[in-house]
Amino acid sequence: DRLLRIFRAGVSSVDPARLLASSLRANIESVRLAAAGAESAIPRELLNKVYGVGGGKAGRTMGNAALRALGDLVEGGVLAVPRGAGGTLGPLRLVEAAHPVPDIGSFASAREILAILEKAGENDLVIALISGGGSAMISAPAAGITTGEKAEVSRLLLQAGADIHS
Repeated sequence: DRLLRIFRAGVSSVDPARLLASSLRANIESVRLAAAGAESAIPRELLNKVYGVGGGKAGRTMGNAALRALGDLVEGGVLAVPRGAGGTLGPLRLVEAAHPVPDIGSFASAREILAILEKAGENDLVIALISGGGSAMISAPAAGITTGEKAEVSRLLLQAGADIHS
């Protein structure tokens, strides 16, 4: 019983929804962001649009938590999510992508996120929601490297014993 309580406490301490709820808040006056002991408040009258971008295995959970915290402030965004979890979440588009080897969804999510970042203006807030698996699920090969080459390098590194947690 004690070990089970310890295990549950450990899992709860890294729950993405709980962590986001304590780090991201909005009220009538401001949007508050907090992390690692630092906090910042952005007055709402200074904000134009709010976007959510990112992804990973907890992409849908983080998107839900961000929408609960910010409500209708979120204008749009894109999150890469595991296969089978795609669709929409209010104003957020959920793009299915693979992990640990990037696939066409990984490249599509990266392109869509880059497009949002390019259109975001000076008074827009872009909130990045990244969890484990994000580096594969949001993948933009460098210029001159094809998506197939990027996926093949990832596959070869994994076969050779590369640690995906590093």
